[in-house]
Amino acid sequence: CLVPIEIKIPEDSLLNPSHTAAVCGGNVLTSQRIVDVVLKAFNACAASQGCCNNLTFGQGGKDKDGIVTEGWGYYEASLTNNGWMGKTIAGGSGAGPGWHGTSGVHTHITNTRIGDVEILERRYPVLVHEFSIREGSGGKGRYNGGCGVIRDIEFLEPIRVSILSERRAHAPYGLEGGQPGERGRNIWIKQPRAEDGDLPDEASTLTPADPSAHQAAKEAKPRIINVGGKATILMGKGDRLVINTPGAGGWGALDSEEDMRKVDEERDERIKTEWNIQETLARLPSAFESSKIHVAGLVVGYYSEEFSHFLAASSLGDWLKENDVPAIYGVDTRALTKRIREKGSMLARLLLAKDLTKLAAPASPPRRSRSLTVEPVTRNPSANSEGWREDYIEVPWFDPNQLNLVAGVSITEPRIYTPENVPSTHQAPSRLHPSGRPLRVLAIDVGMKYNQIRCFTSRGVELKVVPWDYDFLAEEYDGLFVSNGPGDPTMLEATISRLRHALSLPNDELKPVFGICLGHQLLALAAGAKTSKMKYGNRGHNIPCRDAFSGRCYITSQNHGFQVDLATLPGGWMELFRNANDQSNEGIICVDKPFFSVQFHPESTPGPRDTEFLFDVFVNAVEAFAKTGVVERVTLPGGLKEENEARVPRANVRKVLILGSGGLSIGQAGEFDYSGSQAIKALKEEGIYTILVNPNIATIATSKGLADKVYFLPVTPDFVRKIIKYERPDGIYVTFGGQTALNVGIKLKDEFEELGCKVLALASKATGYPLAFIAAKLGLGIPLDEIHNSVTKVTTACFEPSLDYVVVKIPRWDLKKFSRVSKLLSSSMKSVGEVMAIGRTFEETIQKAVRAIDDQFVGFSDNNFVKDIDEELLQPTDMRLFAIASAFKQGYTVDKIWQMTNIDKWFLTRLFKIHQLEKALSSMGISSISPTLLRKAKEMGFSDRQLGACLRSSELAVRRLRQEHGIMPFVKQIDTVAAEFPAYTNYLYTTYNAMEHDVRFDDRGVMVIGSGVYRIGSSVEFDWCAVRAIRTLREQGMKTVMVNYNPETVSTDYDEADRLYFETISLETILDIYDVEQSRGVILSMGGQTPNNIALPLYRQNVHIFGTSPEMIDTAENRFKFSRLLDKIE
Repeated sequence: CLVPIEIKIPEDSLLNPSHTAAVCGGNVLTSQRIVDVVLKAFNACAASQGCCNNLTFGQGGKDKDGIVTEGWGYYEASLTNNGWMGKTIAGGSGAGPGWHGTSGVHTHITNTRIGDVEILERRYPVLVHEFSIREGSGGKGRYNGGCGVIRDIEFLEPIRVSILSERRAHAPYGLEGGQPGERGRNIWIKQPRAEDGDLPDEASTLTPADPSAHQAAKEAKPRIINVGGKATILMGKGDRLVINTPGAGGWGALDSEEDMRKVDEERDERIKTEWNIQETLARLPSAFESSKIHVAGLVVGYYSEEFSHFLAASSLGDWLKENDVPAIYGVDTRALTKRIREKGSMLARLLLAKDLTKLAAPASPPRRSRSLTVEPVTRNPSANSEGWREDYIEVPWFDPNQLNLVAGVSITEPRIYTPENVPSTHQAPSRLHPSGRPLRVLAIDVGMKYNQIRCFTSRGVELKVVPWDYDFLAEEYDGLFVSNGPGDPTMLEATISRLRHALSLPNDELKPVFGICLGHQLLALAAGAKTSKMKYGNRGHNIPCRDAFSGRCYITSQNHGFQVDLATLPGGWMELFRNANDQSNEGIICVDKPFFSVQFHPESTPGPRDTEFLFDVFVNAVEAFAKTGVVERVTLPGGLKEENEARVPRANVRKVLILGSGGLSIGQAGEFDYSGSQAIKALKEEGIYTILVNPNIATIATSKGLADKVYFLPVTPDFVRKIIKYERPDGIYVTFGGQTALNVGIKLKDEFEELGCKVLALASKATGYPLAFIAAKLGLGIPLDEIHNSVTKVTTACFEPSLDYVVVKIPRWDLKKFSRVSKLLSSSMKSVGEVMAIGRTFEETIQKAVRAIDDQFVGFSDNNFVKDIDEELLQPTDMRLFAIASAFKQGYTVDKIWQMTNIDKWFLTRLFKIHQLEKALSSMGISSISPTLLRKAKEMGFSDRQLGACLRSSELAVRRLRQEHGIMPFVKQIDTVAAEFPAYTNYLYTTYNAMEHDVRFDDRGVMVIGSGVYRIGSSVEFDWCAVRAIRTLREQGMKTVMVNYNPETVSTDYDEADRLYFETISLETILDIYDVEQSRGVILSMGGQTPNNIALPLYRQNVHIFGTSPEMIDTAENRFKFSRLLDKIE
């Protein structure tokens, strides 16, 4: 509709009182039943004298993630000989659960009075009597809707506007709680009364316009009024405007035609940009950091097509397909990480096989002779030959480092984000500049994450984001932010040059500056420093960084390959943060101006908040500088290091008393022997004299040579009080002796100070993190970042372990020995011990753990241990896992078991996969199973014994078959850092889901087999035996190998033996370790019943057994043989 339209008003189109429209807060507008002239999609007009008539936005559509999208409906009208006809199309369906909807917008234009009406991009000269935009009721989600402020405005002159009245509109409806939804908007344009210019009554009757008035208005010079940045309306003098919008303000008028032309051009660009902004803001997803996937490919070790997460709407594979990102799984990612760590970042390609059906499974290393030195081997085919390339589609090399990667991820046009338009669960009030306008931060997008936007808008700041090469120097802003991004910072010379200019401005013109990641490097380059490429970089969510001012160490998220060279930092700048592991620079700060930057990502928050406070520091600096203009260094919270050390001094102790746990009991077993031993080791490392109180002689902690002095006395208040009075220790630990020690600590807490004794008080082996050892040092006041990680030797203890493996722990209950005890799971501790299994996949690890509970269990397989499956599924006991296996055998589905147990479907699906493979294997024989399927079964955690049962063969027959096909396990390290740093520990496990060994095998150590899980009648005394054997062998200069799977033991402490295998004690596992280690021999007799059970089978496989002969062990263990032996005694 770019030409005027003559609209004839029929006689019957006068006021119809029944036509009313509820406006925000119940302000009712009585509309006139006249011809509706409608703007359809702000850009449509019928070709033959008809016009689109009545645009209505719906309440806001929703997509599958519950993210609001503005759905719209409209009323289409066309002009016919008989009058106007039309149809109604409904709007969107509302917001998703938990979010507010973007309210619907209804646009309505009716008769009389010529004027130019322009909404967003198009100008429509139409007959106007009443023009209204009204928004609907807001969201139906967790948040309330809201309306805003109604302002009555009179146009006194073309360039003057006065507010006649202002009143708060009442919020419409919404569920309780949460923040208000987006406020409503209501714009009306009405004909004034000719007499006095007052606003007409809302129910008054208006008549068609006089033709002469029509012509006069047509000849009037129009004016531009910007309505809250949402609509621009050109009107003549005398028109009145009633606006309901939270953003009312910032209007003005221009006179000259040249000014009008400039405004038109600027408006077209601004409106286009701002409309795109609104669409972007409405879809800023809370769970994502970017609009798309930016990686070129993905490599993962393990993948499950089935997914189960309350936020998930599709599988990872489907999501990658939607974004055209190739991926590969089943890769030994640990081996890949080690290669990159050692060789540095390198180019890589993902190749697709020409024919997947013809690919043979890669071969494992063959069994080696025990007389040969076994080199680290791999089943990576490229290590042996180049012939494999013929089976793959060749892909040309592509080096992204030659590109300006920032140009590919930065936005192309400026965008504005405001607190009103970016949803936040923690929204602060809007911050204003002293002039009254919003406080604005200008952000240079060199790869910006969405959460950085939220971190600004949630703090009440308006954020203008500009492209990486945008000339921002002429912009009006209060603070400058430089985002994260990819690639080499030196390639962004245009950005660096402008930043350099911004830093060099005089004091009355400069603005505070804050940079993150790539922004940190760009700020350093602009300041005059240099950057360099790191060999591997820092990539992870658990990297410790030390604050130069407070001395505090923070856990940070990082992903970068370049660093700032601190030595090149010019005068006037200093280091702000330093990496506690590799000592690389992590932040810089100007000593006398408000400029600073950090290498890590404070918006990522690997913990609850972590370093997100840096946004508060920056925003507060921006606000303060805007108010005062005082140029000074940015101040960080946390105080000074000297003050902090004085406030929390280190414990000055030379003699410490440690309370043990006393006798073992159900719920309090060998784990406290382990923790007490670790505490003693930590204290002795600090040169502290240690005294232990524990009457249990069958523990490592009470063994000679560990503590300096041991009192074999009851751990009771009376005895402990007497010992304190006699020994006069400086401090006491009550946290390493379980409930027994804690009870004493509680009863004597008021006496400790009088006795001159200071109380030192504050996951386990599953993480490889020596918690008890670290806890003991923390009790001395030693900060985490000053405690070395004893696993890597080069990193600090201030980190969260990175795991590239799976751990399953299962408690063992011996409740069958107690007839009246309930077996139901409850909050009561009923286990006598626990097992721990380690592998690379859940399927592999859960099967290991099941076998570790008891010799009778071969894995997650069909069984007859449960009589009533339904009862066991509904009322859980220690046999529930076996009930699930039986249920699958009986035809129960995953959904049915989930309904009965509420166990997450992901785990049930994994268990069902094991059942399906067992079913397939049971239909085969040992002569018909293929090498590929045999390897698959081993990767899924099937033992040789379990496979023998499925294939109707024996354990040793399956072992020989896989040896013929070169299917053997690989040995992997547990290092707490997922191979990102070299490990100096020999904390090991075996897996079939790998491509190479982590260690060499040239020690030929003596193997000592541990006790396995604790049970009634077999407990910590056997762990004591095993540890004493290990220590004696090491004292004789012999290399040692410990095999055990009980995490509550000292024997599974990684520094007791030269090598520790956290593995099940079975014929298959011991033979595999014996072969790969080329062991000198095995000691079985120190571990009790569990290793004794496999003594004779090992002997028959030519394993060298030290100590009592396996035949004599078998004679003693076999009741029939032992009875016959006794009969021979005279």
